[in-house]
Amino acid sequence: MNLKIKLPKCKFRLFIFALYNLFFVLYMANKISNIYYLITISFFCLINLFLLLTKKEKIKFGIREFKLGATYVTMLIMISIIIQLLNHDFQLKILFDDTIRMAIPIINAFLFVNTTDSKEFHLFFNIFLMRFILQFIFLNLDNLTLNNILSISWLNSSSSMESSLAHDFIIMEMYYLMNKEKRKALICVLFCMLSMKRLSFILAPLLFLFANKVSNTEVKKRYLNIIKFITIISPVMVIVLYSSRTQSYLLQQFNIDLNSIMTGRIEIYNILVNNIPYYNGLGSINDFLSSFVKINYGTIWNGILHNDFLRIYLETTIIGVAFLSNNLVELGKKNYWQFLMIIYLIFVAITSHIFNYFSVWVTFYMIIMCSQINKSSNSIEEVK
Repeated sequence: MNLKIKLPKCKFRLFIFALYNLFFVLYMANKISNIYYLITISFFCLINLFLLLTKKEKIKFGIREFKLGATYVTMLIMISIIIQLLNHDFQLKILFDDTIRMAIPIINAFLFVNTTDSKEFHLFFNIFLMRFILQFIFLNLDNLTLNNILSISWLNSSSSMESSLAHDFIIMEMYYLMNKEKRKALICVLFCMLSMKRLSFILAPLLFLFANKVSNTEVKKRYLNIIKFITIISPVMVIVLYSSRTQSYLLQQFNIDLNSIMTGRIEIYNILVNNIPYYNGLGSINDFLSSFVKINYGTIWNGILHNDFLRIYLETTIIGVAFLSNNLVELGKKNYWQFLMIIYLIFVAITSHIFNYFSVWVTFYMIIMCSQINKSSNSIEEVK
């Protein structure tokens, strides 16, 4: 593991990037508002935009990935505006809040990759890793004991240290494995398992053990099409699964309480469909749920629909789901590590919620855009 630190040419930019990461830690610890980290990363984007405009070179990297991301964000906005027009109910602030959190990670990565020397990438990603570790320690100062570690239950999905950091750590693990940095990847595996999300808890060690089997070649088209198809039909599959007929069948035949196994997801869905007057574009469901359950139940745990693709389907129709699914899967086309990243994110989005988790998308987009430069550099070295 290389511990030597060589500062980049623009040290002020590095400071702003580190400040963004610090503010995100403080936000997750409920010390400050999210406006601080959003303003800081926006300023980071502006610095990179200035550097890009002052460069004489043409934009070379991340163009395809930027177009894919920008297209699905634009389509979701357009569909949402049409729906709001039909409903005669304009909720532009809610729409803006949701789309800006989708757009910033894409813009940030595109500007970053075109203004940063590829030899400096590792420094920024190492800051990510240090931030995630610091955030984990900060959030678990009172919980990080041997007894709590031994009490982690995969079957019950219970841990006093459970957090969305599992998503960050597993994406970072795949980044480091893709770049043959196994020591850092192992650190990510350990913290990912401590953060205890069912899928990542199992997947993290398996990826580490079988990393040599994952190819850096372009993904076959049939694999992309299979994932696209599954993703597009997933909302309908979830609706069928959540139906009273399916629940009754499972309970009578196998004594399975589906809502209990799925930790209340069906209950949240039923609250939504039985009470929302109409769906009003992107962001409208969680805005309604958070307000409704707080007033009527005095709770917050059921204030978010825990099925992102189902939410997108209800808010923007199957058209929105189709554009989003196609473009997300295409982002994983260039190699199998990126394909695994997007499969993981899509699976979580089908079974839970991750589109509103800003942190992981900032990391993900920077990885896939920076990887294009690394791949180009490696190809040049092989030719030499």
